[in-house]
Amino acid sequence: MNSTASSIIALDIIPDPENNQ
Repeated sequence: MNSTASSIIALDIIPDPENNQ
């Protein structure tokens, strides 16, 4: 369960270059 939350948090923190455009 913690692993899933960590994954979601990491993705949320990492900025998407496509989204930034």
